[in-house]
Amino acid sequence: TPVVFAWGAVWWLIAGGREIDRWVPEHRQLATIVAFLAGTALTFAFAARRLAWPLARVPALLLLPALLLIAIAGALRGAAGSPDWHLFDGGGFLAWPLALAAALTMLRGFERAAIYERESWPIRFGHAVLLWVLTLLAAHESAWAITRFVVAYGVWRDMAWGAVPALALFAVCKLAGGQRWPVGEHRRAYLVAGACPLVVWMLIWSFVVGIGSEGNPAPLPYVPLVNPVDLTLGFIAATIVTWMLRLGREGIDLRANVPREAMIGVPAALVFLWLNAAVLRTIHHWFGVGWSLDALWQSTLVQAVISILWAVIALGTMVVANRRAARVGWIAGAVLLAVVVAKLFIVDLSRIGGIERIVSFIGVGLLLLLIGYLAPVPPRRNEEAS
Repeated sequence: TPVVFAWGAVWWLIAGGREIDRWVPEHRQLATIVAFLAGTALTFAFAARRLAWPLARVPALLLLPALLLIAIAGALRGAAGSPDWHLFDGGGFLAWPLALAAALTMLRGFERAAIYERESWPIRFGHAVLLWVLTLLAAHESAWAITRFVVAYGVWRDMAWGAVPALALFAVCKLAGGQRWPVGEHRRAYLVAGACPLVVWMLIWSFVVGIGSEGNPAPLPYVPLVNPVDLTLGFIAATIVTWMLRLGREGIDLRANVPREAMIGVPAALVFLWLNAAVLRTIHHWFGVGWSLDALWQSTLVQAVISILWAVIALGTMVVANRRAARVGWIAGAVLLAVVVAKLFIVDLSRIGGIERIVSFIGVGLLLLLIGYLAPVPPRRNEEAS
């Protein structure tokens, strides 16, 4: 029976796809496919309930994963060279909301009929995928609208792909404090299964765009820390902290599932890279240094500023580690300081001339004196105990 059912379902989907390809104009085909899949899922959900037909629930539950795959393919199509095309084009502004409403209706119907337990994996997975589809649609449409109606260049389009997931995660954290369906009743599904991929995506965005992008805010002038990239990174950081606090209130301890080294190392590495990127973006926009690895490496100003910046970061790390008796943190700062000293003699001494060399050497030397006074190496744990 399952084999025959699957054969019939596949036959139905292929036949529907062929009819859409034959009779529907190309620019409306994707929206028509979305509506066709939503209608098919609703029909199977109705048949499953009225005919007591368990197999018919499977196509209904597969609607959300199918919508997610279609949304991903559409977003990739827009990013691959069709900037004027978007998911709500060709009737998509009607098809997508109707499909999501159909998915919500089916999830609610399955829960009310007690077909699945509220914490069963099909229900948890369905709510998580629903969050992903909503976030992807909102991010894609926001990026398209910014490009179409606000500004077609700069970093504004990329900003939507970082800010919208952060906004979705922030909304989930707030709604999880209540009891309303769906987020309130399925808070763990949204906070864990739904939120974790969003957090991973935001971390990837922070690395690729927040660190690797020149952050051109045209037509606005570039202002350090008060620009689209840095503001979005700050919002992402605040949202992730809010999410972790929300997990703690639900009794979910990330430290039990994530290694301590990753909990400390990943944020520390991202902050370090962000500080470097913020300084390099400022030099690029204010002093006209090209935004390329070769241009930045050849710039004497960049080399001098980076040396002082790394020494300041090393000083801050070692001072904090000294106050908290964190020997590993102090050693990490000392390693960075050793890299700075090596860079001074290997790179700066050979490439930098004039005032830049004097400033970098004197600045790093003064910071070395401060480190020796403010942050001596903390004792080992067993030495403290004795």
